Amino acid sequence: MEKKKYIFVVSSEITTDGDTSNIELTTTGSYSKLNGRWVLLYDEMSEDKTAVIKTMIKVNDKSVTITRNGEGSSKLIVTEGERNMCHYRTQFGDILLGVYCNEVNNDLTGSGGTISMSYTLDVNASVLSENKVTIKVREV
Repeated sequence: MEKKKYIFVVSSEITTDGDTSNIELTTTGSYSKLNGRWVLLYDEMSEDKTAVIKTMIKVNDKSVTITRNGEGSSKLIVTEGERNMCHYRTQFGDILLGVYCNEVNNDLTGSGGTISMSYTLDVNASVLSENKVTIKVREV
């Protein structure tokens, strides 16, 4: 059986100190349901285009776990109405980030759909950024 490919369009709006930037990534990968959660797997390039970062996103009703392995490894747990502490690895060492999620909207189905989330990142309870992320999934 041939495994289906999916297109992911990841759109991020990041606001830091009043300045907003938008980033969009379009890539292909795999998409399936495992143990009651939707799982998205894809590769992306590092900012300097020298390394591949493997990304896995697990989604259930109101929670999203984003795991990135490679340069700048991290695991963010984004759960609506909760603040989670998450590790973010940089070339200078590990940082412990607070992640507070305002909202998760999940309309993923077997054929794709959209997941969106709004959350803040903080260090020592000082907000670093406000983030809005939307991921659209569709079969190739």
